Order: sequence, then C-alpha cells, then structure tokens
Amino acid sequence: MKTTSRKGVKEMQATMFRIDPELHKALRIAAIEAGVSMNEALKQAVELWLEKQRKGGKRK
Repeated sequence: MKTTSRKGVKEMQATMFRIDPELHKALRIAAIEAGVSMNEALKQAVELWLEKQRKGGKRK
C-alpha cells in the first residue's frame, strides 16, 4: 500500500537487502536506544539522509 506523508512524498515500501554485520549491530543498538524497531530506525536514518541530500549536504 502506497501512502503519502504530510510533505506529499511517498513513504518507503518494504524492501529486502543485505547489510554488513557492523551496520546491523549499529542499527540494532540505535533502535534499542530509541525504543523503535530496526525497520523504523532504518527508515528514519534513510529519511534523514535524503533530507540532508536535498538541502545540499552531499558528501565529497
């Protein structure tokens, strides 16, 4: 099901992919500390990264 956020941007849909063990561990720790699921923590991280990219915060 596709939905839109308040900003009119489509929300992420479920996708399966592999991540390395170190990223998995960091994501798990961040999720536990934030009291959210790993999926939600990943979603928030990607959304923050995308927002930063849109504002010109691209890495060199």
